[in-house]
Formats: sequence, C-alpha cells, structure tokens
Amino acid sequence: MNQKKLLSLFGFIFIAVVSSALGEDTVADGIISRDGWSFDRHGLEGRPEEIDALLAEKGKRFKASGWVEYDIEVPGTGWYALWLAGSPPEWPRDLYIDGETVIRLGVSYGSDVNETPPGHPTWYKEANLFLEKGSHALRIQRLGFPGMLPTALELRPVSGEASGSIRALVGADRLVEAGESTTLELIGGTTRPLDYEFYVQNEVTGELSPVGNLLFPKADTPIHKEVAFTLPEPGLYSIVVRAEGEVLRPSDVKGGYFVAAEKSGHGIVQDGFRLAGVFRDGMVIQQGKPLPVWGVAPAGEKVQISLGGQSAETVADDDGLWEVILEPMSVGGPPMQLVATAGDEKRTYDDVLVGEVWVASGQSNMGGRMDISPNFDEWLARGDYPDVRVTSLKQCETDDGDPLIEGYRWSDADFQGDEKAIKQWKPIQYAFATDLHRALDVPVGIVMVNRGGTVISTWTSMDLHENHEAFRPMLEGLHANQRERVPELTHVQDYIGDIRKWQKRSEKAKAQGKIAPKMPEPQLEISRKNDPGYLFEALIEPLARFPVRGIIWYQGESDSSMAEAYRDRFPAMIRNWRELWGEPDLPFYFVQIAYGQGERFEGTPGDYRHGEIKEAQAMALTVPHTGMAVTDDLMQPGDDVHYPNKLPVGHRLALIALANTYGMDLEYSGPVYREHQVEGDRIRLFFDHAEGLEVAGGESLRNFWIAGEDREWFWAEARIDGESVLVSSPEVTDPVAVRYSWGDQPMGTNLVNAAGLPAPVFRTDDWPMETEGVYWIKKD
Repeated sequence: MNQKKLLSLFGFIFIAVVSSALGEDTVADGIISRDGWSFDRHGLEGRPEEIDALLAEKGKRFKASGWVEYDIEVPGTGWYALWLAGSPPEWPRDLYIDGETVIRLGVSYGSDVNETPPGHPTWYKEANLFLEKGSHALRIQRLGFPGMLPTALELRPVSGEASGSIRALVGADRLVEAGESTTLELIGGTTRPLDYEFYVQNEVTGELSPVGNLLFPKADTPIHKEVAFTLPEPGLYSIVVRAEGEVLRPSDVKGGYFVAAEKSGHGIVQDGFRLAGVFRDGMVIQQGKPLPVWGVAPAGEKVQISLGGQSAETVADDDGLWEVILEPMSVGGPPMQLVATAGDEKRTYDDVLVGEVWVASGQSNMGGRMDISPNFDEWLARGDYPDVRVTSLKQCETDDGDPLIEGYRWSDADFQGDEKAIKQWKPIQYAFATDLHRALDVPVGIVMVNRGGTVISTWTSMDLHENHEAFRPMLEGLHANQRERVPELTHVQDYIGDIRKWQKRSEKAKAQGKIAPKMPEPQLEISRKNDPGYLFEALIEPLARFPVRGIIWYQGESDSSMAEAYRDRFPAMIRNWRELWGEPDLPFYFVQIAYGQGERFEGTPGDYRHGEIKEAQAMALTVPHTGMAVTDDLMQPGDDVHYPNKLPVGHRLALIALANTYGMDLEYSGPVYREHQVEGDRIRLFFDHAEGLEVAGGESLRNFWIAGEDREWFWAEARIDGESVLVSSPEVTDPVAVRYSWGDQPMGTNLVNAAGLPAPVFRTDDWPMETEGVYWIKKD
C-alpha cells in the first residue's frame, strides 16, 4: 500500500532557528553528523511550492506534517548513540531504521540532555542503535502538534560502553492490572560482557523495587533477552537500570513508563431487569411506526410490557436479552405510562408522548452552550415548550458483552427561567426541535449521540470497513497501531500528563497551605472512540431499534486531512445507517462545517483541505433524501472551531426538514452552484435556489478566486447579474475555473438568496486535491 495512505501521522513539525555548522554526511572521530535540513526524502504534507520555499530558508520555523528521512553511511558495524539537537526532547516521536520500527511515541528526558553553552543547540540522547557497516535510512516522524524537526543529528560510536550497548524493543505491554507481571524485551551484547541491574520505580513515591539482573555476554551481534517484573499497586512506574555502579540515562535503555490499574466495572450493566436507556420518564416515541421495547432480564424470565392500551410479553433468552414490539401509535391524548415487569420486579416510566423523533449525532459541534449563543434571549422569549424534549445516550454493555445503550431522563424545554434546565439543551437541537414543534404542532423528541473529536470511521460498521475500499485503510491502520501497542502508549502518555499536572497543583497547594488535590486514578480502559466501527457498534447499532423520523448530523472536522476519502465514506455511511434502521429513504440532513477560525481569509489562493472537506460534504447531496445546512457565514472574529452562533444552524436544519420531510412550501437552501460558462475574460456562474440573489450586509461579494489554464489562482471581483454571478480578474485574461470560500478561514462569505441563506463552498474545477491519496491518519 502507498506509504502516504498509511502514515501514522503526521503531526505538525516546526523547523527551529538554531545555528549549526554541520555539513552533510560529515564523519569526524567516528561520529556521523548531519544537518537537520539536509534530509534525503520527506513526507511533509502541504503545498509543494510552499514547503520548498520554506525549506530553502533553512531555519525559518514553519508548520508541516509527516516525516523526514536521512541516508546514513556507517563506516563500521557496532553500537551507535543517536543524539539530536534543536527539538524538544519531551515531544513524542517515532524512529525507523531501514523501515523497521525502533521507537514508537518515544520521548527523552531532562537527564538525557547534555549541558551546552548559551547560544548553542541543546543536544539530547535519543536511543542506542546497533548498525551494520554500510548504508541505512533513518526516519524521524512526529505524530503530535506541535512538532519540531531536529536541526542536527549525530551517531556517536559507543560499542563496549555499558550505557551504549543496550536498548528496549517496542511492543511491551505497558498497561497492566495491578499485581500482575509484565515483560520488557531488550537487545544487548558488545565487545565485552556487561551486567545490568533492573529496578521498577514508582513515579509518585520514588520507591525503587529491585527486579533482577541481566547479563549480556560478549557478542558480535545483539542478543535478545527479557526481564519480567510485577507492578504491585495502581500507579505510574518507570524502569531504572544500573551498570558498573552508574545509573543509566532513560534513553540509554528506552524502557519507558508503565501504568498499573485496577479493573473497573464502568460501562457494565449488572445482572437484573432493565430497559434500554432510551426508555425513561418523559420520553417521546415516533408516531406511525411500530415500537420495539427491549432490554435485559434474568435468562428465562417472563417480561411484560404495557403502554397506551397495548400489552405484550416475551421471555428473556439465554443471554438475558428480550424484546417486544408494539403497534404504531398516533399523536394525541394525555401523556401515557410505560409499565414493564419481570418476575417480582417492576419499572414504570411516566409522561410518555407520541410525536416526531430525530437523532442528533456527529462531533462536538453538535453540542455547545445555549447561553452564549447570539440572540439567545430572543429565542427564549418565544416561550417554553413542555412537549419538546431531549435525551442523551452513552454506551455500555451487558455482563456477556452485548451492547446496551444507557440513558438519562428526557428533559423538556419548559425552562421557566431555570438556568439549570436550560443547560440540558444545546443550541442546534433546541432551535431544530422548537422550529419543528411550532410548525407541526406535535411533540418533538431529540436523541443526542454525538462524541467530540471523532472521525466518520468510528460511526460506520465493521462490515463496511472490511468490504469498502475507502474504509479498509482505516482498519489496516488500526491493526498496524495495535501491533506496536500505540493505543497503550497514548493512554500511558495521557496518564503521565495527568500525574505531572497533579504534582504541580499539589506543590502549589502545599505552598499555599491548602489541601492537595486527589491523585488521578489510573484506568485500564483505553479510549476507543476512533477505532473503526466502535461508536457504530456501541451506540448506533443498539439505538437503531428505536424508530425515528430522521437524522441530523454535524461532523467532518476530524476528517479534513482525509477529504478525498470522505467523498466516498460519507455517502456510504449514510446508506449504512439507513440499512441499519431498515429505511432506505430515512431523511439524513447534515451541516457543512465552518472549520477554522473566525477571521477573514486573506491568504494566497490555492489548494486547502478545509475547502476540500466541505466540497466532499456537499457531494453527499447526490444521495436521495439528504440536505445540507451551510454555516460559513456564522463565525465572527475571535471564534474558534467551536463557534457560539449555533442557533441558526438548528434553524437551517429545521427548514430542510420542514420542506423535504414534511412537505412545506418554503426555501430551505442557499444558492447551490450548478454550472458555468466562460464569457471572454470572465466566468458566469449559475445556481439552483438562486431567486433573489444578493450580498449579505450590502457590501461587495467576497471570497471568489479565479484561474486560467496555468492553474494559478488570483483573488477575483464578483457581481450579481440576475440569478447568476459574474467573476473576473485583471490578472487572468483567459479564465477557466472559479472557487468560492475555499480558504482555511470561513469568515467573509456573503452570497445569499432572498431567504438570506448562504451559498456553500464550491469550485468549478476538478484539479488534484491536497488530500489526494490520504486514507488513514492516527486519531486518538
């Protein structure tokens, strides 16, 4: 597979301003030296011309992503210590030699740093390497933001030295149950026998526990050995090694950290009788569709359900799972009571309504705070809505591992000035639900199942990952990471960060005479939220029994680096959900993201991944029964990706639903590019939903670019001509293509129709994309 498709990525790399007199491939006293900028190959992501220009300056700090690789000529076989300069030792990075993994998410420490005179680069030890005589490729890759390319590197011969003739291998189990043992594999062996003493150190108490000795005999090539040890109680541990009376540096061994934790029952539903989490007080059920009611009970127990004059019964199967199906119900009548019994146990849920139910899913931007939304007070002044309700779901599972959603009481929008009640709602769901209720005069329920920082892969079935070409690289990337225990390493690093923060807060509290905060507890459970298919199996699959009218979706920010792949993934995911619900025409309305910051883009026109992800979203409109709400006009200066102006997003989604699902005659979309024609030195753009084209705010049109056959983009002038737009630039006499709002920052788009709805991001060309060929990146 193409290496670019399987970058384990990519973080952001800064080249730092640090002076270096080193030339390329210099060897003095056996030390191999390289200038950090003299790499032979790179996988830096971005526009080639920009990367080339920045690299030519050799020293200017810049953002890029990926890896750099150096061809190294080794004069003699033996052990070499790799030293780096000019980049922060504590930032995790990967190291590869000839394509083989040497370090994953490795760091160096303060004790790995050599003292240097002021004004000179800081040198720190990275690792010991055993290299055969001849040519080798050394690759450094940074996975996190920010990163920094080393300004210099040295391979120093260290054969025969105790501190230079040993190294731990990747793949150790670094997350273990307290009291259990784990194993660290090492290589060693040099020109003389060496005896190493191993200890486990508790990083909080400083206590050292002896593990034992490893004797490496004299050897011409490295010998593999293992050291086993037990982590006695929950906590953070490191490996300490002594040899010949000296404590070795952390990077002499690269033993790293280990976390011990107790098993927890978090997310496990214990034996007993219960209904799935969507069945709670105040619930809204979908009118006109059969209603499955399901849950768990002791195996073989008879379960009886009654609701709205209907009753049904069944028996829990051998796994304790049960389900009954009630006939469709209609809107009207007083609130109902759902009664469920199993043996001597009884569950009752009051205030049940029948109406319209929608699922709201995606990333964190489906959430947000109501009280910081502009015009929040005006929305609240419209009144309270006791028949408009919301619930949130979380994943859990039975003792046997079967997924079963857990939930909370449904909260209504009858606030009566109660700030606590208002906080139960998010602006998009509130605007969407109240608009539907006001227009339809029926109860409306919203089921929230969004998760921040998630990629579309986690919301899509494993079957699709195994059988769909666009998803398969995500599965392959996961397996590659699991082989090298990257999820564990990331989990351990997160806990290290928690401990370091806690130690600083504790020291501050002690200095102030205050009570120290509680130490964060280690956890065995690793975050899997972006594993392929994880949230699909944990949340969506169990929820899909519950009948709904449709889906509203806000996601895509985390997929911007894979925009080309999103073109195929998003439509496939929509069909995946429809198949799961058993409704091929299930309405699916989504948001074209406003990714970036609330600043007007004034950069160089060209290729930008944020434009590409928005285009990929718009392409999903070819799937029947979909609709797209545009948000590029909603950001203001100072906003970040979680902008506050979310109430209009819910309103725009409601317009789409009212027009397309409920058949109301109203405008629901901004101007959508349809086609263009070249008219001499200008291009005329034609749109659907173009009645009453105008400029929002009364200014001139902004954010149009134009290019000729040379594909060089320029800022353009644009003006409305009836239901079309004319675009031109004195810099381009023979134009062939136009782009609109394609830059990294969305603020400044102002082409709208008579309904005040904005035009989405678009382009008329099909030229190569910045994200072309990128099908997997690491997401925690």
